[in-house]
Amino acid sequence: MTKTVTRNELANAVHQQIGLSHNESAQLVASVLEEVSRSLEQGDSVKLSSFGTFSVVHFQSIQRMSVLAGILKRALKRVLAPAVFCHLGRLI
Repeated sequence: MTKTVTRNELANAVHQQIGLSHNESAQLVASVLEEVSRSLEQGDSVKLSSFGTFSVVHFQSIQRMSVLAGILKRALKRVLAPAVFCHLGRLI
């Protein structure tokens, strides 16, 4: 199960474990997340030791993928339909 952790929850954890005020904890969390975001926007990967590495991955647009799927589907129908028709005696 996936759990979403909010900025407020992170700030509360910082407050409880380090003892900063709620405002200071919230500012610290915001600063860290802002720095991570800025680095990712610049194309850098971000490694948080003992936690993980983050990077931006670019995918083809969904519209382009659906166009390619449509072309592939039509091509497969042209290739497979005659074979299926001959094998079953009818077109599915």
